[in-house]
Amino acid sequence: MLRMEMPVLDRSYPVRQSPHYRAVKNSFHRWMGMHGPYRTAAEQDSFAAKEYVYLASIAFPACDERTLQEFAGICATMTERDDDWADHWNPLIAEIWTGLASHTDPRQMSRLTEAVSAYREGCVEHEQKLIQGDILQDVESYLISRRRTVGQLIDHVLVEISLGIDIGDSLTDPLMSELVRCDVERVIACQDVLSFPKELRDGDQENLVAVIAAETGCTYEDAITQACVFFKDANARTDKAADAVLASELGKRRDVRQFVRGLNDFVAGLIEWTSCSSRYTGRPASTWTTPTVEYRPED
Repeated sequence: MLRMEMPVLDRSYPVRQSPHYRAVKNSFHRWMGMHGPYRTAAEQDSFAAKEYVYLASIAFPACDERTLQEFAGICATMTERDDDWADHWNPLIAEIWTGLASHTDPRQMSRLTEAVSAYREGCVEHEQKLIQGDILQDVESYLISRRRTVGQLIDHVLVEISLGIDIGDSLTDPLMSELVRCDVERVIACQDVLSFPKELRDGDQENLVAVIAAETGCTYEDAITQACVFFKDANARTDKAADAVLASELGKRRDVRQFVRGLNDFVAGLIEWTSCSSRYTGRPASTWTTPTVEYRPED
């Protein structure tokens, strides 16, 4: 079996963390122990070791205590279902969704539901292509398909909810559309680079790194180097798009400024968690490498 060390991505932003992490961690694992679809104690321990509360606390550091627990549940169920699409996750997902809807504006919940539906449709289309033997072997086609399965538009709405804002009215602005597009591409690159060692162990070749290797005929090591450059460029494009938003009339809005910072918080947290969580390293426990800064609201 091929094995590869975890790649290292540049961390351009500080890792900020919700002050509610420790309180929610204990209550979340008690709750998952009662409601999670585990068959054995070993499965429950493996789940706990992946540290989904830590992910939610650094990807959405503005969360209050209740929302942090709900977001940890969303992160956990959506990620675990990547490996296990069985229906036994559905009651837990329904409970989380009902709780979130009880304190979220219905218009925003509608946008979140639409994003989840589009994501699931993209995943189904992708699986059907795989069944038909339609494996994408060029980067351009892969990115078109991957935008439908990355789920980042879901995370954009969650960023808003965590901050207590709703910027739905600004998303049709061309500058915001460009920011959203660029952020989706940098998250594709981030997720694919950092998940590649796990997917290589699991025999999953649907990944930007594998596509680069197939298209260019290079080794996986060289393909990872190219994918890391792709991430660096995508990050720079996202920063440029964010600067354009902030320099425009939109940048005068506090909620828009919060959203831009929220996207950077998300990617910083995603890099740290994916680099260090036992889900991706294959180790018995998650060990964090980047010191966190307690989240405090900014202007």
